[in-house]
Amino acid sequence: MSRALILAVACVLGASPALAKAASSPPPSAATGHDALYLAARIGVNSPLLAPAEKHALGVYLDGGPRNGLPIRGKIIVKADEVTCRMSNVDITLKSCDLRFGDKTVSLKDREAQALYATLIEAGVPGGGAAGSIIESVSALKCAIDPASFDQGGGADCAFTGEQ
Repeated sequence: MSRALILAVACVLGASPALAKAASSPPPSAATGHDALYLAARIGVNSPLLAPAEKHALGVYLDGGPRNGLPIRGKIIVKADEVTCRMSNVDITLKSCDLRFGDKTVSLKDREAQALYATLIEAGVPGGGAAGSIIESVSALKCAIDPASFDQGGGADCAFTGEQ
């Protein structure tokens, strides 16, 4: 059932405003395992908030390189206020993503944008659209990457709010 229908039913039945707001707001979401690792890596390598060594390690994980000898101890925390990727369904060659980290915005185009867009879909982010565009967007993204836990089948978790 769509959120709009739930909202309409809640209003007709006289449900509380809090219930109506909950039905219309985007659900918080999460990703774990490889989906979270690649989502964090694709965003983190572009983050002005991370140290160069953390960006390097995320790039190595993204490329499937060996983890031995990386100077990372502890967790890598990747945060972004908002990530929005757009694809045109009119000009199918247009792809872009904007990543907002506080007052800084990083823009990706073409291949990098396509890769992040696909990663958002793999992580379960609900899609949306507007006239001529297909949009994948999240806000309040926070990922924790713990390389020490990779060998036990874990080590990557992301939480975010999916937008439609």
